Amino acid sequence: MLLTAEAWSDHEPLRPVQTFTAADQAVRIEVSPHRALDQLGVVLLDASGEEIRPIREVPRGFVDLRSIYPDLDELRRPAYLQLIEFGDPSGPALVIQPLLSRLIPVLEPDTRPDGTVYRRVAGWRDEYAEDDQEDVERTFSGFRLFIDRDVRMETSKGQLRLSLRADQSPNTVWNFRRLVDRGFYDGLTFHRIVPLTAGGDPFVVQGGDPSGTGNGGPGYWLPLEPSELEHDFGVVGMARGEYADSAGSQFYIALSRAGTARLDGQYTSFAEVVEGWETILALADVPLDDPRRGLPVDPPTIERAWLIAAPPRFPGEGRPDRRVEPEVEDEDLFPGRILR
Repeated sequence: MLLTAEAWSDHEPLRPVQTFTAADQAVRIEVSPHRALDQLGVVLLDASGEEIRPIREVPRGFVDLRSIYPDLDELRRPAYLQLIEFGDPSGPALVIQPLLSRLIPVLEPDTRPDGTVYRRVAGWRDEYAEDDQEDVERTFSGFRLFIDRDVRMETSKGQLRLSLRADQSPNTVWNFRRLVDRGFYDGLTFHRIVPLTAGGDPFVVQGGDPSGTGNGGPGYWLPLEPSELEHDFGVVGMARGEYADSAGSQFYIALSRAGTARLDGQYTSFAEVVEGWETILALADVPLDDPRRGLPVDPPTIERAWLIAAPPRFPGEGRPDRRVEPEVEDEDLFPGRILR
């Protein structure tokens, strides 16, 4: 019987020998399955489970992925390397991230319904492209390899489990993982709760600020990263200020598609809640001291956040779980709440 995702937390059958490898270096991993088997293989998948590279046999021990997939350097999006034992996926996958030159947001002035002028993300260009250049080939520097992990978050309103979408925004995921792994979020609050927009659509709950004021962070700025993960209930994104690259540690959890669709492409969405829809609603339903600013009377807390093993990924299916959905209609989520 294959181990569950939780049971695999202490055994990771695929491990990178080193996290970063340059373009001309061997991409070495260690294959150490839980069971003493000879029939082992690996397959390279996207998030949906579609094969990017076919299943190839691998031995136990140390393996250079370039010997398994000679065309590995052609990979231009993060992918998941999954171990296969006797035809079944086993253990958490390895994230294979190509290291590419940065895509810089192209900003254009725009006006909000309230008359506020802001800079909207209108597109992206390679950091080395001239202003009038399009479709410039991004510079490839090598790979970053890391084990696929989820985040378990214990809050004062219940537990959440986050699936990190490294296939969409790998640098943002890497930053979030490092903060979680170092205990950054332990004891912080959800300082901003906006259950409803002025139009009556569920919006977001926001946390991750060590100052609790909405102005705090980890002491550095995180570059904005493009993501095709559309905002909807349970989608997690990085909060930021006026400047595109002003994210750091603050994150939000979307409460509905209707209320957060306008955030697509303007903020980096990087995770999905796969367990805990009741917790999301409980966080969003706390009493507010200042509804217009989203300030809760007694801010809910993140008691602890930590990394756990992600479940194996199945060819043709992807993860065995999916983003949570509330078991109530949007209009019934927060009856009687004051609109923002």
